[in-house]
Amino acid sequence: MGTTEDEISQLVNEGKNWIAHYGGQQTISFPDDECEKLRREENSMTEYIVSNIISTSLNSPQRIINKVYD
Repeated sequence: MGTTEDEISQLVNEGKNWIAHYGGQQTISFPDDECEKLRREENSMTEYIVSNIISTSLNSPQRIINKVYD
C-alpha cells in the first residue's frame, strides 16, 4: 500500500491502466487524424441517409397518386 501521495498516485494510475487493458472490453486509441477521418465519414454517411429519407418522403405521395391514377 502507498503511504505517500506519490505512491498512492502511482498505484491509482497502475489500477486504471490495468482496468483499461484487462477489465473486459479493451480500449482502442486512434491517432487524432484517424479519429477526425472517422468522424467525417460518419457525418457524411449521416447526411447521405437523411437526404435519402427527405427525398423519399417528398416523392412518396406523388408516386402513390401516380399509381392510383394509372
